[in-house]
Amino acid sequence: MTNPRGTSNALPVPQHLAHRPTQGGLVVPWVSVELANGTFDLGNMNNTRANQCFVRRRCQVCGQRIGARAVFLLSESALESMSAGEPPLHPECAAYSKAACPMVAGRVDHYRRSPTRTEGHAGEECATPGCDCAGWIPTPGGGDNTGRPAEPWHLVWCAGYDITVPDKRTGQLVNRGLVPIGVRLRARISAPLKIRPIAG
Repeated sequence: MTNPRGTSNALPVPQHLAHRPTQGGLVVPWVSVELANGTFDLGNMNNTRANQCFVRRRCQVCGQRIGARAVFLLSESALESMSAGEPPLHPECAAYSKAACPMVAGRVDHYRRSPTRTEGHAGEECATPGCDCAGWIPTPGGGDNTGRPAEPWHLVWCAGYDITVPDKRTGQLVNRGLVPIGVRLRARISAPLKIRPIAG
């Protein structure tokens, strides 16, 4: 991955993330969409994996279970409602992400103006035959930030969160510990412990 000036954003890969693939020198988050050509769209989430992270308390970057304390990356507008559209992270993975992600780190001033890689030709087929994604489909309820000004981001440590669901049927699935497909879950942070702004 390169920044707008064409220089590398590569950071040293932390030891605890050495098992994850990299692309352009950056660790590929566990929730990133894998394309049929074997590359990843770092700006889009595999909805099924994202939901697994919410329901099973898994880290969106390393894919491993999270202990007692989770960290969420929240934009300024999400901070007002304490509502997260992206899954939780381990504190160590959050520390890497706040430096590696150009949007979160404040190195870009607008969301991308062009289609993502997933929305182009590379996203026409799934990388895993027979998976549950049915090929790439836009994440339901994902919203469209195309071209909008970037917001400041914050790290929010918490002891707990509630999963918010789009309807009663989906809520029943989540309460039984099942991961719903075709919907987008969110988290409402119920027990924030610490909030830190991420300086750009």
